[in-house]
Amino acid sequence: MCNNAQPGIHWLGRREALWICRHCYWLSGFLTRRRGVSEIVTTEDSPAATTFADALIDESPDALLALSVDGTILAWNRGAEFTFGYTVDEAVGKSLEDLVVPADHRAEARQALLDVINKGTLLLEAVRRRKDGSLLQVDSTMRLVPVSPSRPPFIAVSKKDVTQLRRLQREQVMDATFRGLLDAAPDAMVIVDRDGHIRLVNEQVEKLFGYGREELLGKAIEVLIPARFHDSHPAHRKGYVHDPRSRPMGMGLDLLAVRKDGSEFPAEISLAPLSTGEEMLITAAIRDVSERRKMEAKFRGFLEAAPDAIVIVNSSGSIVLVNAQTETLFGYSRTELLGEVVEKLVPERYRLKHPKHRAGFFSEPKVRSMGSGPRTTNWRRSATLLRTIYVRHCAASTVSAWRCSKITPSNSMPWARDTCNGSERPRNTWHS
Repeated sequence: MCNNAQPGIHWLGRREALWICRHCYWLSGFLTRRRGVSEIVTTEDSPAATTFADALIDESPDALLALSVDGTILAWNRGAEFTFGYTVDEAVGKSLEDLVVPADHRAEARQALLDVINKGTLLLEAVRRRKDGSLLQVDSTMRLVPVSPSRPPFIAVSKKDVTQLRRLQREQVMDATFRGLLDAAPDAMVIVDRDGHIRLVNEQVEKLFGYGREELLGKAIEVLIPARFHDSHPAHRKGYVHDPRSRPMGMGLDLLAVRKDGSEFPAEISLAPLSTGEEMLITAAIRDVSERRKMEAKFRGFLEAAPDAIVIVNSSGSIVLVNAQTETLFGYSRTELLGEVVEKLVPERYRLKHPKHRAGFFSEPKVRSMGSGPRTTNWRRSATLLRTIYVRHCAASTVSAWRCSKITPSNSMPWARDTCNGSERPRNTWHS
């Protein structure tokens, strides 16, 4: 009897009692004939007791079987048929290893057989194979029933399919790990299903929006969006579902979110699809950019107040920001410049070589005069030439600024060097 065994059923008057472990369905002292076993034990049970025992063994939801010491199947109940897909006629007389043990687990199965013979009992979790080739995880309990004058030794085996249980446990562990990672994220993270219902939020969402977690779960994502956008947002959401990919939400738009108290704030939102294997979810990372907007507004204010024309470009040479003085000085409107390459403001004869100089600046960005001090010319819309100083904006190496001013006798350099060919010219000579 296994260490957990307790008398579950015991008929008085039997020469050899039937003991069934309440935890693992161990059977000791009885095996039926009708499941393909020759007479292993002989008892003097009453017909009622035998019928009940037969039914109990046969209808067990777990796979109950008996093996010879060499691993040949001697008995196979209905639970084994259901678990592994083989009928009693297909199983009895076959090697258990050949029937249900995957090739890469056979050494482990052989060792388990030796261990139960040497130790008497064994508990293990193993991977087994069904008739259709699919794999399952089983909890196996094995007990050696020793030889007696009336029977040969055999191994009683109980196998319980725990595939779903283990999957659920793994999912719970993954869910706990995922929630931990989610809560550790610096941004507010909202996970919604394809219908827009909130499935998961982190602690930052609670802090940012003022809702408790339970108040949001199951609600439509539109609860976090100003009411005036509720009608149009579902169409945008469905559009994302049809083309799910990681990207910023509403590129080029000023996005707003709304707190529980009704206050709105500017938000930066990044979207990403999340596949669980069963369904697609959408992850939204939400960041309050109120302070950034204030700083940007302040910076724009300083920019507009500058007496010189300021042009901000990125490393690819595209113009990302200009001030009002730029419009006045060059004659272009803001919309005509934004997104254009800065070479638009360079005389045509220098445009092919200028990208190389620009790349050189970004490879070693520092505050300096463009052309290392001498006069540099630029091109007005009206074809007037201008003097430009190339400076680095703030400390970022990804953007730079041009400060431009008109050449006059008071601000011209004594000598001007052509930045493209390095030739020196008298100070009052315009580049022609």
